[in-house]
Amino acid sequence: GMAGLLQAHPDLGGIACVSSPGPPGAARAVIAAGKQGKVKIWGLSLPSENREYLKDGVVHGLILWDPAKLTYLTAKLVNDYLDGKEPVDGMEVKDIGKLSVSKDGIIIMPGVVITKENVDQFDF
Repeated sequence: GMAGLLQAHPDLGGIACVSSPGPPGAARAVIAAGKQGKVKIWGLSLPSENREYLKDGVVHGLILWDPAKLTYLTAKLVNDYLDGKEPVDGMEVKDIGKLSVSKDGIIIMPGVVITKENVDQFDF
């Protein structure tokens, strides 16, 4: 796991975690190894699982998508498509932001970036 990774790569500068347990687990391993401030942790995870790690600076940030906005955007894009309007890269959607649309049709909406400065705004 993360402890072995830290031992094998003593100069590791950062890690990106792709599942919810990743950032808090990585934070515990970084603390156990005494590498706070040396290894930056980012990932997809819940604010409640990382609040203290964010405030202590062990986890540098989280990225999430707002499920209500994702649902709204999905319905809007389906409705637009049925009306003959296809999404284009960089298009602005009210209350959502700027979309990224790849050549093969993958649409990415902006996520919410959670840091020690704004973690207390999130109650989940």
